[in-house]
Amino acid sequence: MEYINTYQNIFQIKIENLLITLLVFELLNKLFVTQFLTRFEKCVESLGKVITWRVCRMKLLLGKFVFIVILVSQSVLATSATSLRGKVVSYNSYYNSYYPAAGIQIVIVKWKHKKWIPVANVTTQRDGMYYLNLSPGNYYLHAPGIEKPLTVNNVQSQDLPQIKLIN
Repeated sequence: MEYINTYQNIFQIKIENLLITLLVFELLNKLFVTQFLTRFEKCVESLGKVITWRVCRMKLLLGKFVFIVILVSQSVLATSATSLRGKVVSYNSYYNSYYPAAGIQIVIVKWKHKKWIPVANVTTQRDGMYYLNLSPGNYYLHAPGIEKPLTVNNVQSQDLPQIKLIN
C-alpha cells in the first residue's frame, strides 16, 4: 500500500508538470507565431532596401532556435522532482530507546490559493522509512503530533531529518 501511495504521488506530480509544460508551450507557440509574422512582414518591407531574403531567413531561423531553447529549458525545469526519504522512530520508555515506527501516516501539505492542499500522503514501512518525490519548494510535514516546515531543494535526492514520536 505504501508503494501505491508513493507512485500515485509521483504520477500526480508528473501530470502537474506535464500540464505546466503544455501551457508554457502553448503560450510560447502563440508568441513565436506572432513574432514570426511580424518579422516576416518587416523583412518583406525591407527586401527592396538593404536586407536580402537570406538575411530575413536567418533572422527567422534564429528566432525559431531561441523558441526551441526556451521550450526545452522550460520542459526540463517543469519536470524536475526531488526524491525524498526520511525515517520515523518512536520512543520506548521500557528500553529507554527509539525504535522504527511502522505504519505511521505522513502528509505533506502546501499553501496554495489561500488554503492548505495535501500534495503527498505516505505510510512508513516496517523499518520506519518513507519515500516520496516532490518538486522543489516549501511545504509542511504532518505526522501524529508533529508539524514541521519542509524545504525541498532542487537536487536529485534529499534526506529528511528523523522524526521522533513520543508516546
